Amino acid sequence: MSEHKISASLGKPFIWFCHVLSSWNIAFGMQMVLFPWMVAIELKQSAQWVGIAQMSLLLPTLLLSLHGGMIADRYSARRLLVILHLLVSLPAFMLALVIWRGQLSYHILIIYALAMGTIHAFIAPSLGALVSTIAGNQVQKAITIGTGLMFFVQIIGFMLASSAEYLGAPLLLTVQGMILLSGAWFASNIKIVEAGKSSGSDPMEEIREGIRVVLRTQELWVSFLVNFIVGVLFMGTFLVLVPLMVRDIYHYGALEIAIANMIFILGTIFSAVLLLRIGGVQRQGRALFISLLLGSGFLLILSLPIPFWLFLLVGFCWGCCAGIALTMGRTIMQEYAPDHCRARVISVYEIGAVGGAPLGALFCGYNIELFGYTTAALIPAVMMVLSMYCVYYYTALRRFDRLSEEISRK
Repeated sequence: MSEHKISASLGKPFIWFCHVLSSWNIAFGMQMVLFPWMVAIELKQSAQWVGIAQMSLLLPTLLLSLHGGMIADRYSARRLLVILHLLVSLPAFMLALVIWRGQLSYHILIIYALAMGTIHAFIAPSLGALVSTIAGNQVQKAITIGTGLMFFVQIIGFMLASSAEYLGAPLLLTVQGMILLSGAWFASNIKIVEAGKSSGSDPMEEIREGIRVVLRTQELWVSFLVNFIVGVLFMGTFLVLVPLMVRDIYHYGALEIAIANMIFILGTIFSAVLLLRIGGVQRQGRALFISLLLGSGFLLILSLPIPFWLFLLVGFCWGCCAGIALTMGRTIMQEYAPDHCRARVISVYEIGAVGGAPLGALFCGYNIELFGYTTAALIPAVMMVLSMYCVYYYTALRRFDRLSEEISRK
């Protein structure tokens, strides 16, 4: 979709928002290749320590996401994004300097991971709160466009990071820092009137209110539960299993890790574009359920001794399922979250996936260490099927339908 068409339908602020989203996700895509490459290939750490490193990258979101949502509800999300993009560039520049001086170590990477994860805990709810303000009554359309764009620009990050073995980590980390700095400038150009935000109430009470809203609203707590299951069984598994399979089974390096990530993301983009073309999905709960079942089937194939080209094809199909599940889950959450505490609800939702992912990464790392790659892919696939059948038939997930444009803004 052209920039002119997007601007005409969602407004100029959404274009600037897309630039902010792009800068963050290009840098994130670079990190998805560079970080496991530095841990698994440069430092040659075992599966157990790779799992712990990935857990360190995600753990701060579990601990701080609710505070990030509370702050996004109290203050201007646009201004927060300016400040946060300035801050998040610092770990990239500092790690580049450390590596340039020849002082890279596992402990340094853990510190970098914790710093990046901490700032991410505040950026994610700020982005979620801002897109709802900008999108108005076109929430699913904005989220679908944003999801497709997010994954598309991550491919640019993968392509940049794939040259790590030739250009070196210091140069690429410096580029990553510059891209993050550009996000601050893009955010400063978003001209919107945000709803009045109060900063006088008790912060902990505001956090508790966000949790209560999720627990009281059936659509929100079921979405949170599914998101947590996805975080543990899919996201954590992907972050550890894919780079280690590339290293240990196919005996490749940074370029092939980037290609594997890129193919997965192409699948998510394909599904996002498809959803956009058909105008969204009415039976959102059913679409979420089916996409996760299919994703389990593709993960199951990874437990088989397959050639690298088939490994990539399965990754593409798994990505298609992930794109549908991600769009449906986020749309349900955005449509049912009350305006006055939307960022806090988003932060609770983020805790589901990014809070479950550290557990999944640790679980996958130990599974590989103890049982090997076949079992490490088999267990989460089977557990996802069993979990989703329980959620689908014992909650109201199968009855979740798309809200009308009018109802979704009430």
